[in-house]
Amino acid sequence: MACQVCNTNKGDYCDPECRLLDPHLDDVETMVVFAGSFALAECGSRADKTIGQLNLNRPDLLLARERVLKSLGRILDLVARAVEEPAVVNELWLDIDSLTTASGEFASACRQDLECQLETRGIVR
Repeated sequence: MACQVCNTNKGDYCDPECRLLDPHLDDVETMVVFAGSFALAECGSRADKTIGQLNLNRPDLLLARERVLKSLGRILDLVARAVEEPAVVNELWLDIDSLTTASGEFASACRQDLECQLETRGIVR
């Protein structure tokens, strides 16, 4: 589901030669990757066109993504500190799950960031 600003940015764009990505039809996570809060086209002109047309790197969206990613980082800090308290760790993982589920805001950026942070921090679920 797109936000109102993205829908406005999309407008009546229609180019059969370079369709915008559709999260219901396309595997967007393989085509758009995140460097922190910044969206990058990983694969092809459709991803690049979608990022540009929808202005997915506009300042307000970058800041909102950054806030969510910082929240994820803080939760992972708590997971690392609470390693001796399994009940607390389980509750923290529920918070992480809420950020990374398909319906979560910026879930794709959170999933990609989580994978990187788990590896970097040596955290295993």
